[in-house]
This record gives sequence, C-alpha cells and structure tokens, in this order.
Amino acid sequence: MAKILTIGEMLAALQERNQGLAEPYREALLSLATLMGRDLENLYEVDCTKPTFEDGEISIGVYAESPWQDCPERIDQFDPDGDWETLSSTPAVDSRKDPGFEIVQADRED
Repeated sequence: MAKILTIGEMLAALQERNQGLAEPYREALLSLATLMGRDLENLYEVDCTKPTFEDGEISIGVYAESPWQDCPERIDQFDPDGDWETLSSTPAVDSRKDPGFEIVQADRED
C-alpha cells in the first residue's frame, strides 16, 4: 500500500526540500483556510483566528462569539478537549482580521 500524506504533510515535505517551491502553495492554502474560517463564522456564528501552518498542519482557532454561547456540536467533535471561550478573553491570540498575507479570492458559486 502507498504512503498516504495529508495536504499539510505534503507542504511540509516540499518545504524541507525547496522552500521557494513550497511558498506559493503555503500562501494559497492559508488563503483558502482564511476563506473557510470566514464561512465557519457565518454558518456557526463563531469567531475564527487567522490560520497557521505548524508541524505539517494548517489550523485555525475557533472561539465563541459571546461568553454564554455553547460550542456547536460539530466543532466540539473535532477538538473535544479544547477550551471554549471568546476571542476577546484571549488577547494574545492573533485575530483573523489581519491574516498577514494576501487573500486570493477564488470564483465561488453560492
């Protein structure tokens, strides 16, 4: 059977061998993750941080919009041990409002 790599693992492998080749992929994936975070915000009424790429994984932080908001069940299933708090209660976390890279807008059908 073949070795199976996640998209983050593919990016990490490319970075190891050729940072210049990997950079456009990293930018595109982070842009995509930013757009997905914005859709999560709209669909689940949550706040999301800007995405990060670390240890072969692209991730975002998902936070409650308000202190009394319950964590959506589907979000909780992905990280049942994670904290559920508002973004404003964790000032050290970078907001997704300034992603630190250009967001590439893809044509989307809604």
